Amino acid sequence: MERNYDFRIFDSLESTNSEAVNHISGYSKPTWIWTRTQTKGRGRAGRTWISGSNNFFATYLQKTDEAIRLIPL
Repeated sequence: MERNYDFRIFDSLESTNSEAVNHISGYSKPTWIWTRTQTKGRGRAGRTWISGSNNFFATYLQKTDEAIRLIPL
């Protein structure tokens, strides 16, 4: 069965979100970006994200033509 998405797996990243933003043009289809450790993760409202061991650190990247204001709907 063919997947409609990719996985990018890393041992360590500054942030899965930063990886997505910095390399968005390199991803041609929906992609899960997953890492075992984040060194500079960020939480909501600019809060520091503490990346302890045995946690799940991932970002899902999907390009869309929808208006940004409609995406949360």
